[in-house]
Amino acid sequence: MVTVARIDPIRSMTDESCSKQPPSPSTRTSKKLVRWNCCKVCLKATLGISMFLASMGAIGYITLVTAFPELELQDSIDGPTPNLTRVADVGALSSYAHVTTRQPLLEDGHVVGGTNASARHNVGAAATLDLVQMERLDADDLGDGNPTFIERTLQFDQGASAFLAAHPEVLGEAPMSTVGGDDDDDLVHGRVLGPHGADERRSVSKSEAKRPPFSSVVRLKGSSSSSWFSSTASFCSGTLVDDDTVLTAAHCVYKNGGYRFPQVEAHPWMAAHSPVRPSTWFSSGHADCANRIYVWYPCGVKTCRGWWGLRYPCGVNWCKRYASEPSDCTWRYSTRSILVPNEWKATACQASDSGTCSEADFQHDIALLKLKSTQGQHAGTRASTATATHIDTYGSHTYSITGYPGDRAPFMATASGPIEQVASNVLRHQIDANSGQSGSGVSRDSRVYAVHVYGGDGIDGARRIDAWWLRVLRSNY
Repeated sequence: MVTVARIDPIRSMTDESCSKQPPSPSTRTSKKLVRWNCCKVCLKATLGISMFLASMGAIGYITLVTAFPELELQDSIDGPTPNLTRVADVGALSSYAHVTTRQPLLEDGHVVGGTNASARHNVGAAATLDLVQMERLDADDLGDGNPTFIERTLQFDQGASAFLAAHPEVLGEAPMSTVGGDDDDDLVHGRVLGPHGADERRSVSKSEAKRPPFSSVVRLKGSSSSSWFSSTASFCSGTLVDDDTVLTAAHCVYKNGGYRFPQVEAHPWMAAHSPVRPSTWFSSGHADCANRIYVWYPCGVKTCRGWWGLRYPCGVNWCKRYASEPSDCTWRYSTRSILVPNEWKATACQASDSGTCSEADFQHDIALLKLKSTQGQHAGTRASTATATHIDTYGSHTYSITGYPGDRAPFMATASGPIEQVASNVLRHQIDANSGQSGSGVSRDSRVYAVHVYGGDGIDGARRIDAWWLRVLRSNY
């Protein structure tokens, strides 16, 4: 007989649960080791991923910096417009100064400066101190679609003449007397050969053009009009005397009662000789340095200030990097403000299309331009600057005139020679120059002493930097 044992399920489960013993210490240790090994694996994986991401980030950044080496500098944005009141702040002289502001008209694309009948309301020294500044505010500055122009005039009343006569030390100007013959009454812009009867200019080499003092020389391209059959433009030269300031001739930027806002070209040394980019006066043939690719990338955390005064993260800062500039390219900069003597606006020279002027007109033929930055940097930062200098005697030193003459376009040319005569604020010389070199600096080494303004029969002339214009430069530019 087979005996079948009966198993009570409830009793069996109770017996098993009661008979279960707690895990031994060795079992607990083995479980801890398993968990620790899992943590080590996780840590290694996290560390490996972090190192991989860091390596990829470093490789990406190195690649970014190599491919796009130039960072757009936010500290090179255009500064405020120079303050004319600060120019006049010369002790008690400032009490005779007045600044007026108006918004001029536009005609045929040019800013009309007006006849300014009050330009000669002063006599003597006071009238020669009066300045006019024209500022251009582009659509980007205003947030609308049209540029706006603002003209500011600094004028001194007649009491300033008496004050300067009694206190000549205010401007630090030594008395200047005319040396040589009488003033010429009929002077024409044009080329004059040197004292030896030959063209003594030479072209500036490519390597020279990239070094001071030649790298501070710029070309001014005025507004042009074109049609299917013709194209016209005006050209001058100038000198960078600060990162964003160009010294040039007034007739290059104010003519026939209107302002011309030129495009300033830094470094158009030579043209690429090809049918696509021909070597002509109207185009340097160079590629525009600003035509290069760029990338945006996150470069920091933007912070905002709360009403309680503390700063908190509120976004991402984005930076822009540019690829390397093309070889032999030209940097171009827009003019944002023009400063000329108020007396220049009243001369017959600026109103003449024939180019015939008197030497008395050229006493006021000097101007300063303020430039807008291009891709985060100013012209003088990329090139170099000359030092504007005022002296009372010029001695027998050799001075140079370097610029962009039309007959050698688009090459830079230079010539040297002494200052022949000093006639008030005009320096007479026989240093070779040609059309297109108006506004070129008369310099020695990296110092500029005057601005070339005219050429005549046997003599050329330059408007010197006197004590007043040196103060203007140092005050605002």
